[in-house]
Amino acid sequence: CQINRGNQTTADKRPNRHLLRNSGEIFEVCDQLIMLYRDAVYTKDPSDRTIELIVEKNRLYGKLGTATMLCDLSTSKFLNLAR
Repeated sequence: CQINRGNQTTADKRPNRHLLRNSGEIFEVCDQLIMLYRDAVYTKDPSDRTIELIVEKNRLYGKLGTATMLCDLSTSKFLNLAR
């Protein structure tokens, strides 16, 4: 689906379900809605390899929230963030 670029004008550029085109219909029929956010896109920091997975809906497992992971864009892999 397409996302509305309205979040580009706000201080917090993280996506949310209200920015999705036809979001009411999509949100009703989907089992999971996970949105991705990379701060490096806005800070232009090439060394920042973190990505946020924002779980807006999770009908299957019920947990909502944000998980921060490392991403390898050359292979499109997500890696556990070492803590």
